[in-house]
Amino acid sequence: MGNIRKDDRVALFFMDYPEQRRLKLLGRVQLVSSKDSTADVALPESVQVERSFVIRVEAFDWNCPQHIVQRFTQAEALRRFAPPVARETQQSVPIAVGEVGSGPLRLIVSGIRQLTEEVRAFELRPSEDQRLPQIGAGAHLEVPVPGPGGETLYRQWSIASDPARHDHWEIAIRKDPRGRGGSVAAHEHLAIGMRLNCAM
Repeated sequence: MGNIRKDDRVALFFMDYPEQRRLKLLGRVQLVSSKDSTADVALPESVQVERSFVIRVEAFDWNCPQHIVQRFTQAEALRRFAPPVARETQQSVPIAVGEVGSGPLRLIVSGIRQLTEEVRAFELRPSEDQRLPQIGAGAHLEVPVPGPGGETLYRQWSIASDPARHDHWEIAIRKDPRGRGGSVAAHEHLAIGMRLNCAM
């Protein structure tokens, strides 16, 4: 706090040990009111915000990965750092195999993150050693989801990750019990390791 009162420049490092990558982010930081900054953010009741900052990003750089030690495999990182995906039952991230759908784009559920009590993010990677197709901002993905009765439901969700990425996409699904059942089925049945034959 003493530092930023005199100089608002900050540098943040984000480490990705499984993939041996390091992102350096440079920006200007501003201390803001916790109440104002979290008004539109869904936080668990157990979280108490002490301070809130807004960082205006001015530059970023992917540092050379040559000297980054691979401290965790992807599976180890998920076990250590992934938050519970079912808050009400405190279950761990599910691991499953299986194949769903008949679309031409073969993806694997490679990560699951609980963003809020209602929203869950699913990371999808190509099932073979290939690049994802080029997409633009606002692109949608048709995702097959195992239904409660064994049927396959098809739903479209926006790709929420950087459209320039070709190694994985991420979709964020809000669980809506009053909807047509697709979001509930996604939360309850999509699991890490599952193969999804999607379409654009």
